[in-house]
Amino acid sequence: MSDHIDPRDFGRLEAEVAALNKSVEAMAADLKAVRSALDAAGGGWRVLIAVGAASGAVTALLVKLLPFLPLR
Repeated sequence: MSDHIDPRDFGRLEAEVAALNKSVEAMAADLKAVRSALDAAGGGWRVLIAVGAASGAVTALLVKLLPFLPLR
């Protein structure tokens, strides 16, 4: 077995590495865009999660107490 690398294989590998680098750069740009969108949202998403958790807790409490309420 020789240590010779076929120039065509080497060229193909170089092209694949260049394509992967471009793909990683694009993903980094997308990640920066998502991060800036989350930074712009501020604490709004936290309020939304808190409201959802509170409404879930109230609903769970009502369902738990429903058998004890006189409905007739």
